[in-house]
Amino acid sequence: MLNSEMKSIQLSLLLTCLALLAGCDRVITVAPVAYDGVVSIQSLITPGQIATAYVFRTVPYFDASVSSNQLVIRTATVILIDGENRETLRLDSTFNAVRCEYDYYFKGQRLVRPGQAYTLTVQVNGQTFTASASTNQRKATIDSIGYTSSYRDVYGEHEGVLVTFTDPVGVGDYYRYQMNRVIPDTVIRAETVISPCSIGKTTYVQEVGRSVYEDRNTDGTRQQIAVEPAFKHKRGQEAYIKLLTVDRNTFQFYDNLDRQKLAQFNPFVEPVYISKPGQFGAGAIGVFGAYAISDSVRFVYHE
Repeated sequence: MLNSEMKSIQLSLLLTCLALLAGCDRVITVAPVAYDGVVSIQSLITPGQIATAYVFRTVPYFDASVSSNQLVIRTATVILIDGENRETLRLDSTFNAVRCEYDYYFKGQRLVRPGQAYTLTVQVNGQTFTASASTNQRKATIDSIGYTSSYRDVYGEHEGVLVTFTDPVGVGDYYRYQMNRVIPDTVIRAETVISPCSIGKTTYVQEVGRSVYEDRNTDGTRQQIAVEPAFKHKRGQEAYIKLLTVDRNTFQFYDNLDRQKLAQFNPFVEPVYISKPGQFGAGAIGVFGAYAISDSVRFVYHE
């Protein structure tokens, strides 16, 4: 009798569980929320080089448009003003072997001058966006370059290039890392994606760090930063390391971008860091900044 009752109870529980599972199988249709795109502008200038500006349209997260060719706003008017000098940047492109596509941007004709105040104006569909930057950054000096096979940050464990430098006295210096090198044969990104356009070729790559650093609370001290290479490497491969001294415009934009990436670990955080009005005001996101470049230091991978 007891066994019969137990079997009856077990059967009832099984049927209840099946009913609950069947009841959870629902098709829910979610209507997409209307998306109001904005203009994305990124232009970083440095003395001795020609100015460039990337002017893209933003798209929803799941939009299939991801390439520079699909996102560039070709009809934009981009004007750079330096005192009485004024030039219109023209649409140009270069082939990116890593991504197997062309990068589109607006490019000037004159070299950027040191110690000058610049104004960038971008006109898109009747809207005008303006921002200013000055090329008065102090050139940094790299003390030494090293390598570590393992260091940890909030994203996990990585190998890294170690850049040691001495910050000059005076709060308000901001830094960003850059590595230039030629990668033979296949270009392999850190996530082991191989570019078919680079097979059998040598590819010049310029790795610019996303993270930025400031001298607040460390003014005038000897500092060291560790940066994970963006591409795989081989023992004995050469690279040339530079340290960029960037302005506050550049620091704030990329610091916000970094904070937004960190926020991906919290599902309740909206993209407020990069969507809030910045230099260009409402209707556009991005940065117009300036930087100075240190002398390059040769580095050879040890492993």
